[in-house]
Amino acid sequence: MGELRFSRFQRLLKLLDRVKQAEEKDGLIAGAWIGFQMGAGEDTNFGEYLIHLGLSDEPPSQRADVKDKSKQDDTEQLRRMGIEVKKVKK
Repeated sequence: MGELRFSRFQRLLKLLDRVKQAEEKDGLIAGAWIGFQMGAGEDTNFGEYLIHLGLSDEPPSQRADVKDKSKQDDTEQLRRMGIEVKKVKK
């Protein structure tokens, strides 16, 4: 098996961490959606509800595009490095 330079190892760990964080945040947002549908959001829309929960830093329309692209870019970079990315089961 070939050697892995420490700098590349660090880059891989950072990428894997970002992908895992994005998947975990997706799970939190899915849970927030259920709570919102049950009336937790009261007089707000879902985007404002996410901001209130701390799950969104930007307006929902901009945030969704950026998050999806960032996660896709990270996943693609891992694939180019020869690492298979599997979705984590919850």
